[in-house]
Amino acid sequence: DSVLGREVALKRCRARRVEESVASHATRLRAFRREAAITAQLEHPGIVPVHDVGVSILGEPAFIMKRIDGESLETQIDRWRTSGQRPDLA
Repeated sequence: DSVLGREVALKRCRARRVEESVASHATRLRAFRREAAITAQLEHPGIVPVHDVGVSILGEPAFIMKRIDGESLETQIDRWRTSGQRPDLA
């Protein structure tokens, strides 16, 4: 966030893929917007707050959230698959 000088996380909805139907893409966009709206209304220590909703520099719908430091869920799941160490989801 260059205006407020903070690091944020950006979640964006990918553009329509060539093989994706217009109806399927529209459904995905509605689900994305609904996720942003619902998440923005929630306040809980385990839920990342939504700061803003808009369009990314690539023209894709996006929402901005607080950036959380740490390992990604993907990294934790990969470790679980290879070592049997259960992900720390707390």
